[in-house]
Amino acid sequence: MKNCNCCKKSLGLDCFGKNNHSKDKLNYICLECGRKKKREYYSKNIELERLKGLDFYYKNHAENLKKCKEYRKTKAGLDSYCRASKKARLLYPEKNIARKMVYSSLRTGKILKYDCSYPTGNCRGRVEAHHWDYSKPLDVVWFCSKHHGLADRVKKLIDLKNGK
Repeated sequence: MKNCNCCKKSLGLDCFGKNNHSKDKLNYICLECGRKKKREYYSKNIELERLKGLDFYYKNHAENLKKCKEYRKTKAGLDSYCRASKKARLLYPEKNIARKMVYSSLRTGKILKYDCSYPTGNCRGRVEAHHWDYSKPLDVVWFCSKHHGLADRVKKLIDLKNGK
């Protein structure tokens, strides 16, 4: 048994995290109090933590991208990708139908692929079809990978504002 310095409760040793700097190699506060303190800190410093996360992302982006590509080549990576794709197809059947219709229409020549529609240029990646409304599967706008991600984020914000 050990006393938590925060809530003052006497708890079992399994309720405390590891801390190699203390005598008994356990934290001074219990796991539950630690979670509460973390939540409190993050809610007060949300913008700072968001910036730290973005900073870490951009500093390690190239290395993480390389690791992801290597992982995708492994059997575990391929299995993970297949599970995620299947889950997405089941969760969003209208997206899957729209994508199939666009692919089929491109092959048959009903629609043509154009350059990125984003006005500023500065494009990166292959050109992809973007659906503003999946109920109109052949009504697409063409964006490069970079601007397609941006358009998706804009669409999510619009949907949130409209309560969808």
